[in-house]
Amino acid sequence: MSGHGKVLAALADSVCADKVPCSCRQPLELDLAKMFTYGGVTLGGLLGAYLPVILFHAGTLGIASLVGGTVGGFVGLWVGYKAFQYFGI
Repeated sequence: MSGHGKVLAALADSVCADKVPCSCRQPLELDLAKMFTYGGVTLGGLLGAYLPVILFHAGTLGIASLVGGTVGGFVGLWVGYKAFQYFGI
């Protein structure tokens, strides 16, 4: 096997999920923190983007919706993090 073949085989072995040692996997707390954070960003962004449409009859791709979605995403990030801290699962 050539030098490139050995490197590709080593990369393929390191990518396989079933061969990842348990010590390299993320703890459950980190997975839950990501879930709360991503959920908060998603819900905050969606709500922030749609709120100007409901309140001001703005366009869904207007500047108000883009700004609202950005602000809502950051607020959702903070709320998701605080919810994870509060529940402390």
